Amino acid sequence: MLHGDRRGPVNGALVCGLLVDDAFVTELSSRAPDRFVIFHGARIYGHPEAAARLAGVKIDSPKTVLVHPEPRVALQIVPLKDTTGRYVAALGALRSREYILQALHTTRRNTALAAVFACALVVGLALSLRSAILRPVTAIRQQINAMVEKRALQPLSGTPPRELSELHRAFNYMVDAIAEKEAALKRLAATDEQTGLFNHRAFVEELEALGSAGRPFSILMCDLDNLKLLNDYRGHLAGDRVLKITADIVRRVVGEAGTVYRYGGDEIAVLLPGAEARSAAEFAERIRREVADHTLPEDLDPLLPVTVSIGIAAFPEDGENTVQLVANADRALAAAKQRGRNQVVMYHPNLEPLTAHVAGERTSLLLHTVRALAAVVDMRDEYTGSHSEQVGELAFLLGQAAGLPPRQCFYLRIAGLLHDCGKIGIPDAVLQKQGRLTPEEWALMQQHPVVGGKIVQHLRTLEIIRPWIVHHHERYDGTGYPDGLQGENIPLEARILAIADAYHAMISDRPYRPALSREEALAELQRQKGRQFDPVLVDIFVTRVLPQGDAQPAR
Repeated sequence: MLHGDRRGPVNGALVCGLLVDDAFVTELSSRAPDRFVIFHGARIYGHPEAAARLAGVKIDSPKTVLVHPEPRVALQIVPLKDTTGRYVAALGALRSREYILQALHTTRRNTALAAVFACALVVGLALSLRSAILRPVTAIRQQINAMVEKRALQPLSGTPPRELSELHRAFNYMVDAIAEKEAALKRLAATDEQTGLFNHRAFVEELEALGSAGRPFSILMCDLDNLKLLNDYRGHLAGDRVLKITADIVRRVVGEAGTVYRYGGDEIAVLLPGAEARSAAEFAERIRREVADHTLPEDLDPLLPVTVSIGIAAFPEDGENTVQLVANADRALAAAKQRGRNQVVMYHPNLEPLTAHVAGERTSLLLHTVRALAAVVDMRDEYTGSHSEQVGELAFLLGQAAGLPPRQCFYLRIAGLLHDCGKIGIPDAVLQKQGRLTPEEWALMQQHPVVGGKIVQHLRTLEIIRPWIVHHHERYDGTGYPDGLQGENIPLEARILAIADAYHAMISDRPYRPALSREEALAELQRQKGRQFDPVLVDIFVTRVLPQGDAQPAR
């Protein structure tokens, strides 16, 4: 409410309404159909039977009451309340019982349908939650099981629900981290630490993969010339540096056309996928030329230039399988060495007979020379007799039993013949002394492996056996001489020579004791396993070499 000038407010309230009293209800009832009843106070208007039936009934909530004498008629009553919630009147409607029952049935049916709908809604929500939450969780579990079975890591794909996005992201992060570390470990396991090239195992795996694919490829087998001489002259650290320099040159020349591997020792292998023999020869010639033209640092200046000899074999024309292909590449490499080194030679079937013929002549001449030198050594010591010959035979047999290739076993026999050639530099008074050696004499005797190595280093074809001779008196526990090498740091061939030399010495008469029996010698070998001798080689010697026939003692 406002003032006359439309300003306000004005204190007070204006209430508009209609007074509900007996007169109002009487007027309303007279205007209503006869099937309606109005209740006000203690009076009932509209249906006398209903008034008699409802006398004394408290009407404060909706009710349905049967009306007598009309049992098939019911009265539905709805109370009317004011704004304060106080009951003031009621309105009733006379309906047939069938109508009310039908309405009740409809209500119950609708209630049942609503209940069913609610249940369906709950089930749907549950299934939706299961689809939204449980399915991604199940996918993660299945992914983990698959990774365990296949031993392979794989991130989850797709977009997860918001509730599981963090779990999804964390799982993929974990998979990526593990995969990265696994890849790093694989790279480390496949890499040669010294040169940074892939190692021999990686070479074999890639070679088998290329062979299985059946597509053309070529192998380059590269061997450094005069590296052993550099090792002797400048030391092994210098040799390792030259090998690393050469590996870098080969890798730079090959580039993306192939992969470079440390095959073993001073050999480098190159696999060229898709390259035929002529293309491989071009790569090989570039490698040979760049290695030959490379100027080494002054502190690595060798006595002879370090060059590279290369043998080439191409698949499938030079080998039906990978084993044959590698063997033919090695034959081509051997031919490059025989032709004067610093050469590139492609494998050809006519190459092998020529190589075998030349090698046969050189081998025969070499054996005559070695046996003559060994005989000179044995003649100086009346107690050694044929000791060198017997050590060579035992070393050859032990090398075969240990699984060494034929070429290695051949050189083991030669090393056995020459293992004591350094005794040429030992005075007869010391070499043939009957009693115990003085400390000075023993120190002189301990130099014979070193002297032997110096003798052998002048025979170019015997460079390979020099470290075997120098170290054949090393002990497995590191207390031997001349360098105190230990365990597998001692060359395998030197460990073989040590067993062959010691066994034959034990069953032969010596200036300071008579020969031991076979059983006594075997017992001593067993006692010195892991101390003086390689325990694995001792077992092979005892179980697989000696049963072939006893060595003859020197007399």
